[in-house]
Amino acid sequence: MPGPRLVSILGTALEIAGSSMIAGAWLSARDVYLIAPGRLLTDGVYGRVRHPMYLGWALLYLGGALTFRNGWALAVSPVAMSIVHHEVLREESALVRRFGTTYEKYQDRVPRYGLWVRPRV
Repeated sequence: MPGPRLVSILGTALEIAGSSMIAGAWLSARDVYLIAPGRLLTDGVYGRVRHPMYLGWALLYLGGALTFRNGWALAVSPVAMSIVHHEVLREESALVRRFGTTYEKYQDRVPRYGLWVRPRV
């Protein structure tokens, strides 16, 4: 089992990664009305991950749970992430309806949550 210092370092690294991902997503989307976007974001961080804000929040959440050694936060994280994943699927359906084949091609090209998870299911 890793020591407390290593857990804190890992937590901090996840917090930094998550914050960076959120900042990159926010900068890319700053001029787009996300509730009803007029254009599809496919550049910047959105060129590498389809849902960088959700991924960033998940990394930040997990990092905080590790940094502060909060077992409850770690214990409920699978449930929270499952709820967020269902929201992601709902959003993707709406984006397919709004942007059609343009979004489907984007789904084929860019992974949902990162390099380790490939597109549509």
